[in-house]
Amino acid sequence: SEAFRSKDYLNFRYFDKRAAYAGEVHRQLQVLCSASRNGGGSSSSTSSTSSSCTDFAGIEVDIGHLQADVFRPCVVLRPNGKGELGEGQWVVRLLPSCAPDLLPFAKLGPDRNLVRAVGTAETTDPTSLPPTPHYNSCLLEDARMRLHLEHMHRALQKF
Repeated sequence: SEAFRSKDYLNFRYFDKRAAYAGEVHRQLQVLCSASRNGGGSSSSTSSTSSSCTDFAGIEVDIGHLQADVFRPCVVLRPNGKGELGEGQWVVRLLPSCAPDLLPFAKLGPDRNLVRAVGTAETTDPTSLPPTPHYNSCLLEDARMRLHLEHMHRALQKF
C-alpha cells in the first residue's frame, strides 16, 4: 500500500503500478528458475533461499492476463515437463491485488468516470464525462479479491 497515492484509481495509474509489480515478480521468479535449472544456488548464505531454488526445477514462469484483460497481467506458473514435477495440466496464477481500503468505493460506481483525457482532469466536471463501468469494476474486483477468497474458504470449510 505504500506504493500507492490517493488518486491512483484515476487514468490507469493503479493498473500501471499493478503491471510493474507483476513484472518484477515475474523477473525474480525467472531468476530463481534459471538458477535451479543451471544447478546453481542463490548467492545468499541462508539455507532457506538456496533450498527454495531447487523447488523451481521444472517450472515455467510466464506472464498472462487475468480474464484476457491486457491491463491486468498476472504471473503464470506451469510445469515444463523437464523437471522432477513431470508433465501435468495444472497452472498457478499469481494475481496481484490491493488492500480493500486502498480505493474509495464511493467513487467507483458504474455511473462514474475515472478515465479522463489529458488536460480534462482539472478543467472538466467529471459528471459530464461518459461513465467507465468496466474500468471501475476491474478496480473493485482487485480490491475485493482477498475478501472473496476468504469468503470462499469459509464456505468450503462447511463441507
